[in-house]
Amino acid sequence: MGSNAARHAMKVLHIIATNFVGGPEKQILLHAEEARRRQVGVYIGSFLDSASEPEILGVARKHGFQTLAIKSSGRSIISAANQIRAYIRANRIDVLCTHGYKANIVGWFTSQVIDLPRIAVVRGWTAETRAVSLYERVERMTLRRTRFVICVSRMQAEHLKRLGGRRQDITVIPNCVPSIAPDVLHNRKGLRTRFNWSDENFVVVSAGRLSREKGQHDLIEAVGLLGSKIPHLRVVILGEGRELKALRLQAEELGVSGKVEFAGFQRDVLEWLRAADLCVNPSLTEGVPNVVLESMSVGTPVLATAVGGVPDIVQDGISGALIPAAQPSTLADTLFRMAMSPSERQRLVAGALRALENLTPSLQCDRFLRVYEAALAAKARRK
Repeated sequence: MGSNAARHAMKVLHIIATNFVGGPEKQILLHAEEARRRQVGVYIGSFLDSASEPEILGVARKHGFQTLAIKSSGRSIISAANQIRAYIRANRIDVLCTHGYKANIVGWFTSQVIDLPRIAVVRGWTAETRAVSLYERVERMTLRRTRFVICVSRMQAEHLKRLGGRRQDITVIPNCVPSIAPDVLHNRKGLRTRFNWSDENFVVVSAGRLSREKGQHDLIEAVGLLGSKIPHLRVVILGEGRELKALRLQAEELGVSGKVEFAGFQRDVLEWLRAADLCVNPSLTEGVPNVVLESMSVGTPVLATAVGGVPDIVQDGISGALIPAAQPSTLADTLFRMAMSPSERQRLVAGALRALENLTPSLQCDRFLRVYEAALAAKARRK
């Protein structure tokens, strides 16, 4: 199955439930581009849960990929599965690859009515709401009955193994980052002017959905604990979510509203990271956060909690700074140390760029192709 001829004939359909192009969506698109270079046909699908089409479908078509829009709003899982099955047959798809709880659940039902290798990609569980928690529990039930599973971190893979179930092939494939042109590290001053940041400001950027498990409340508490220890500190929080009102209120109560800016959802997160002095990722739970990888790739040092797959990509004191989750005082102390030590930040940036040499789209694609081929080989043995 590893021959070039076999890979030339392979067609893979990736499905994800999504509202915008964030970390997981970027990973799918990066993989699709690299797989196309290997003569693998990649198709991308998503669910029509609202009047507007998911952004990933438009981006995928713009880059020349065929797409599938699954009409799912107010319809049953079986209806969605039947649409996927019809598309698979019409396009002679060889492998179905599903991402996230909704796609994994629907994908499992699809695989019950069509003999097609299916791979479930698991990026983490948030239990963000009661409904999400319920869906994630259902997803875990289907994962126990799924032969091929890809996890983005070793910790997540160990969790899945503890769940038990039928014989599984669990593969860890971390997120990747595209190569960065050398000149991106030299446009910082112009970007800071664009964002109205002075040379005096020590700018910390944190990006992610404003949700309890993302830990922004710990970052704001850390800013309160720091007081005036870091001159001209400016903390910029990018993202939207249900916690915005609570986070604003927390900043006001701690008297740090003048230091904390809520900049909302930004499409050009990379530019904000590139202009910052430090990226902080204070999450309580994670898969492999794209924002950490992107910060590392543009030469901005990272301070992150050691959760999920973060320790897989960041070595404490070598390619970034790691701290325990839910410890605002430790976060404040480490933030202060890094603010006061430009030499440490430069050393961590150099280590981060070295670490990313093992996280390229090419290496990630190699790993995905091996799983595709293993899934196809397992199907061939069943016949």
